[in-house]
Amino acid sequence: MHYADKLLTPSSKKGSRFEAKRGRDWKQIDKSKAFKRFILPKYAFLDHTALDRALQRLYGSTLIENVWKPYFAVTTDLSESALRVIRTGLLWRAVRASSSIPGVLPPVFDEEGHMLVDGAIADNVPLAVMKSLKAGPNVVVHICPTDRCLFDVDYGSIPGRLGLLERLINPFSRRELPRCPSPANVIQRSIFADIRRDRQPSGPHDLLLHPPPFPGLSFMNWDRHHDVFNAAYRWGLEALDRLKSDNNPAIAEMERALTGCQGQEKRT
Repeated sequence: MHYADKLLTPSSKKGSRFEAKRGRDWKQIDKSKAFKRFILPKYAFLDHTALDRALQRLYGSTLIENVWKPYFAVTTDLSESALRVIRTGLLWRAVRASSSIPGVLPPVFDEEGHMLVDGAIADNVPLAVMKSLKAGPNVVVHICPTDRCLFDVDYGSIPGRLGLLERLINPFSRRELPRCPSPANVIQRSIFADIRRDRQPSGPHDLLLHPPPFPGLSFMNWDRHHDVFNAAYRWGLEALDRLKSDNNPAIAEMERALTGCQGQEKRT
């Protein structure tokens, strides 16, 4: 999970340029097919080298401390069983570490030997980290299943390796396999379960947005990042317009902060 301390509104020209650049960035990663290169699962399901090369081409040797706006990435340090906030070092490695979905991509190891994976494992919505690093309003996009989901699966019917192989070979027996969630689905639900949701330190000026699932998209369908980006951006604009018309206090505070920043830029 990675974050930029950046206040954006639909009417902001800077915001529009920033969002357009983000779209081009993900297009470059999509073109690399980094998320479609499956590998013998000795270390993970995906070949991480394709993603590493794409991130290196995208960010080069840029350091986090040299980017144009304050930035931090959140990872889970499995060596310390703790949340790790990254604010220095190579930008591409921070993005890569914060994207290390367990089982899907191998973890990133730092110079001291710490094993780093996706920050969502420790805290899917690290609003407390954001508040410790900055003052003012916050916009948090929270991707979390909100509906209860039960499965009609008889645990005893899940076959072992020989039984599974036999059913997969026989096309007639294949239809008798239980409709059990795939490993990718289980990983997704584990990451986004967000059991800590009741302890989110949100205040009147913290805006938590919960985008809906987009039709035709799934957790493993990563080559459609650009489609997700566009759909989520359109949904976000509509959600912010609705909140503004309802006089949401967080939106009002953000507009005041943005007006103050623009006035300061003109004076300097």
